Amino acid sequence: MATQSDLALSPFGRKQADGVGAYFAARRTNGRPIGALYTSHLQRSVQTAHAIAERTGLVPHIEPAFAEMGLGQWEGLTPE
Repeated sequence: MATQSDLALSPFGRKQADGVGAYFAARRTNGRPIGALYTSHLQRSVQTAHAIAERTGLVPHIEPAFAEMGLGQWEGLTPE
């Protein structure tokens, strides 16, 4: 099985996740609200889901099958 990175959100990533949470919270009151919240098991995905959950009241459902594919020894490299 290929190695897979499981990095936490950076400070900038946390700010972006909070912004996504605010966006979906606004959609709950004026637009088409989201009805469920699913995430992979990876840290950054779970942290993003929790930022959305805090703003929307939804409960994140963790689904490991939603994780991106591990790239083994290529993990974290750029195309160059």
